Amino acid sequence: MTGRWKKNGFITGKGNYYSCHAKENNQEYFLEIAYNHPVLNNFPFGQEGFYLITGAENIPVEAFGNYSHKYVELGDKIALTPFSS
Repeated sequence: MTGRWKKNGFITGKGNYYSCHAKENNQEYFLEIAYNHPVLNNFPFGQEGFYLITGAENIPVEAFGNYSHKYVELGDKIALTPFSS
């Protein structure tokens, strides 16, 4: 996953999320993490880079308009690990 994290704002029926462009098995989507999810407590916002995401493979992809999204809710267990080559 690469890109700049941003607060996506309020998604009707969902709440507030931080968003990042992601790719998994050649499928691109926006990873939307609930703004108060514990995985974001120590996340280095404003820093671009690549991150390995574990746990997101268990979250279903949802179509929303012309884009695909995965919504990470408070009960979802994921980890974000900086990746360096």
